[in-house]
Amino acid sequence: MENSFVVNSKDKAGGLALFWNAEITLGNVYGTDWYIAAEVVDENNNDHWWMVGIYASTEESIRKQQWKEIAEKKREWGDKWILVGDFNDICSNGEKWGGRERAEGSFREFNKFISENELVDIGYEGAPWTWSNTWEGQGAIKERLDRCLGSVGWVQQYEKAICKHVEKEASDHSLLLLDFSPAQKRVNRRFFFDQRWQKTTLLRTTKGNSRAVIQELKGQLKALREQEEWDKGTAANLKLQLSKAYKDEEFYWSQKSRSRWLKEGDKNTVYFHLSVMAKRKRNRINMLQKANGEWCRGEQEVEEELSKHYKELFTSTEPSEFDEVLQGIPHTISHLMNTKLIKPVDEKEIQHATFSMFPNTAPGVDVLYKIISKILANRLKSILHPCITPSQSAFVPGRQILDNVMIAHEILHLLKNKRSGKVGFMSIKLDMSKAYDRVEWKYLGRIMIHMGFCPIFVQWIMACISSVSYSFNLNGRKVGYIKPSRGIRQGDPLSPYLFILCTEGFSNLINKAVDRKELTGIKVSKDNPMVSHLFFADDSLLCCKASKKEALKIKEVINHYGQASG
Repeated sequence: MENSFVVNSKDKAGGLALFWNAEITLGNVYGTDWYIAAEVVDENNNDHWWMVGIYASTEESIRKQQWKEIAEKKREWGDKWILVGDFNDICSNGEKWGGRERAEGSFREFNKFISENELVDIGYEGAPWTWSNTWEGQGAIKERLDRCLGSVGWVQQYEKAICKHVEKEASDHSLLLLDFSPAQKRVNRRFFFDQRWQKTTLLRTTKGNSRAVIQELKGQLKALREQEEWDKGTAANLKLQLSKAYKDEEFYWSQKSRSRWLKEGDKNTVYFHLSVMAKRKRNRINMLQKANGEWCRGEQEVEEELSKHYKELFTSTEPSEFDEVLQGIPHTISHLMNTKLIKPVDEKEIQHATFSMFPNTAPGVDVLYKIISKILANRLKSILHPCITPSQSAFVPGRQILDNVMIAHEILHLLKNKRSGKVGFMSIKLDMSKAYDRVEWKYLGRIMIHMGFCPIFVQWIMACISSVSYSFNLNGRKVGYIKPSRGIRQGDPLSPYLFILCTEGFSNLINKAVDRKELTGIKVSKDNPMVSHLFFADDSLLCCKASKKEALKIKEVINHYGQASG
């Protein structure tokens, strides 16, 4: 290398070096015992930015002071700078493989440093770790200690930048290879409706963000003001255009961030852009771990593994034994209710369903399905109250999920403070894995018929849930194709109501076990009703005696329900 900057080591520890060739133009370069900062001149974009290569301390107290030093020095680096190197810390246990899990509180300082300085992790390609203890087998520990964190301004300028993890056999750390202008693969992306098209007379002429327009207008204003005599009217017009360009920029990032709780017009461009950048990096899949522990390498292998996994998930197990689950569920849907469910659709229902959708999204190719699904969901929820047991409070009109939260709190308070009596009680918290994805269509149809829903309405529901097909959005590409034979869609207006109908089978099994004295619920006080179970959508809290007999019965009930419902 033709040029270099070196920070000498102290005794046998530390030491940093920066090398660059004649093709790279650097301005100011300086260093400390733990970082080197270099001003990079980007002649292609007529711009400059700072690259800071760091080697953070292994001691938490020293790192804390180093983060403070970065926060103070960033004023000198302007709005475009990037930190690259060994941070000697991780953001969560998700960046650690092997060894003991760290306490959640131990990540607080590093995450606080990233958040307060509005830094964006630009992600990586390659193995998810950058350091290992070089052991093999059970003693192996791997962590992502090295990374690239860019300021918002830097990420906006080089939003296509990628960081590659290059494993080196001679070192316990991987090499970080940062490419801020990589060759782009042409990808056929999905159509997205740009809300700015509604505000311009030229349909679909506004594309991308307004960064280039803003820079051009700022340049014109600067050139105009440098003239000895300049037209104030021209300057006012340029300022008006610049203001509009800034609003367009904010609007652009607002819709891409998909943040519905913040509105554009409140100078939230930085927040919106951070949301978009974080979502892009978070959603990008570079490697995928298989069930056998091996890692997929390359998008083709990742695509094959995704297709295999979801094909297994959405394939029916063809259940046939429903009697035990259904026996005892009352017939609660009356003839009058069924008449309301299958009455002809009127214009008012269509209007209500259409205008209740989020207004700033394009309908898409499945708009007709969305309207039909919304109409059926509105009809279904209006008759749910009598056919859903009190143990369920989520999604039922007139009930609040907080009702069950308060009851659960009282039960746990009782268990925590119980000090007397020969009989002990326990509560079991269940979270159903892939609950929506595993719902068997046959089971759903049977339980609806058993409750008294008329065959026509059940047929409509089955037509809605069985018409689905899935592809995968893999790093911006539409890949794969799956035609499921079970499962209900997340985000579908119908899905929450169909799911709580399915859960009535679980509730029925527990109630029958309580009636047979095979399970014993908990009473918070002498005059209160017995509580054996509470449901919170796909989460459950089960209560029974702390005995082997009742624990085995709970296990039997769960197995019965799982075999029938999926």
